[in-house]
Amino acid sequence: MNTKFLGILATVSLFVAGPALAECSTHANPPAIPDGTGATTEQMTSASASVKGYMADMQDFLKCLENDKAGGSAKYNAAVDQMQSIANEFNKQLRAFKAKG
Repeated sequence: MNTKFLGILATVSLFVAGPALAECSTHANPPAIPDGTGATTEQMTSASASVKGYMADMQDFLKCLENDKAGGSAKYNAAVDQMQSIANEFNKQLRAFKAKG
């Protein structure tokens, strides 16, 4: 009887823990960033919102990786690099957009 209970408990644990473990397996796709030299105000505003949403999603992903003790550091570093790249590209295009007047 006790063995049966442990088997059921183990099975339930897999179903409960499975989604939590899978959370860190993927992260948000980077948003499209328009060329600032030809973009409209609406396109840049939309891109800004998309970048902010992406960054928020990535922060959640990073928090998940911080809790993942099984070697999330490579994923963490890659995610941070990607976030920096997206931020740099958006800022570059925003400067180009503002420069065109």
